[in-house]
Amino acid sequence: MPRSELVRSKERLDRLELYPRPVSIRAVQLLTVPWLFRLPRMRRYDGYALPWTILRCSWFAQNFSEAFLLDPVLGGEVALPVDGVTEPFVDCDDIAEVATEALLDDRHAGQLYELTGPRLLTFGDAIREIARAAKRPIRFTAISLEEFTAGLAAAGL
Repeated sequence: MPRSELVRSKERLDRLELYPRPVSIRAVQLLTVPWLFRLPRMRRYDGYALPWTILRCSWFAQNFSEAFLLDPVLGGEVALPVDGVTEPFVDCDDIAEVATEALLDDRHAGQLYELTGPRLLTFGDAIREIARAAKRPIRFTAISLEEFTAGLAAAGL
């Protein structure tokens, strides 16, 4: 997640704390990533805190079909600086099911859930599965971090 999005997320949480008491807010859910270690501190309201549940995920499967990796997938090559790294890619529909359950059942208040997909995959494995399902060639290329950042700069990102 880009730093700018993390800042916006923190600003949104801070706005929740502007209200003197949570009139219509029953609970707070935070979707975060494993490398974001600091948990938000929920301000106390007249002696009680808002119930919260944290859903922590690594990579979303939809990154390949709806996000920043879609164009490389459609172009036939995905190049990332992640040679041999395994990830528990998780489907956003599964996250939504867990989020719904956590909102509807108070037993989830104060819990942190690590959400994963069914198995660990390398990016090469994931791309091979996508290519097989799409019935077209798509390759994964492991590149250096320097090559990756140079590519982002060349694209104006």
